[in-house]
Amino acid sequence: MAYVTYRMIGLPGVGTFTNNAGRTYTGVAGVVQDIPEFDVMALTQHGWTKTTGCPCGPSGERPAKPMGGQDFLDTTLAKIITFNAPLGGWLDPAGGGAV
Repeated sequence: MAYVTYRMIGLPGVGTFTNNAGRTYTGVAGVVQDIPEFDVMALTQHGWTKTTGCPCGPSGERPAKPMGGQDFLDTTLAKIITFNAPLGGWLDPAGGGAV
């Protein structure tokens, strides 16, 4: 089952964090990690930072019922795309083309 993830970076020195469910995260300089939505708040409280304000994942895991104007970091395309409700599809905001 797919779940929402966010791209985050844990800076060196924040150390290793283990949440209540036993998942462990270690910040490495210059390395981003895709973190499940349910761990984002705890990691933020331990010095991690979101690299974007939108969820991320491969093209095949785009939100099934996005709202108009919703952004998604498509890791397959390596770019942030935006859902255009009137057209009913995802667009590249930089070029305006369908993706």
